[in-house]
Amino acid sequence: MWIAHVPPYTGEDLARLLAEIGGHPHFKREVIGKTVEGRDMLLVSVTDPAVPAADKKVLWLMVRQHSWESPTSWVAEGALRFLVSADREAAALRQRTIFRVLPMCDPDGVARAGFASTQTASI
Repeated sequence: MWIAHVPPYTGEDLARLLAEIGGHPHFKREVIGKTVEGRDMLLVSVTDPAVPAADKKVLWLMVRQHSWESPTSWVAEGALRFLVSADREAAALRQRTIFRVLPMCDPDGVARAGFASTQTASI
């Protein structure tokens, strides 16, 4: 039995989100490296490519530095959904900002349900 004080957010949840918003013209996904266990380290960016990057500020959002921090994944999902939306404020933000998001900094830990490889959980 698992009991969570916050809803879990898995790698599958992130994959679903990226599949849903991945085709947006202001969205870009890059693999910037591999984890110790061979998983992709992702960087996603949201901006208006019609506006030169030199004219924009850059805002970084790092999510899930620790695998048990699932609330940060829910916050990042909401932020990304807003940033790619048709909302007038989101469009204005994309014109003056480059959003760089590391959506899951510890995918290995998330895949292990938040436990280090040497730890076990028992009930």
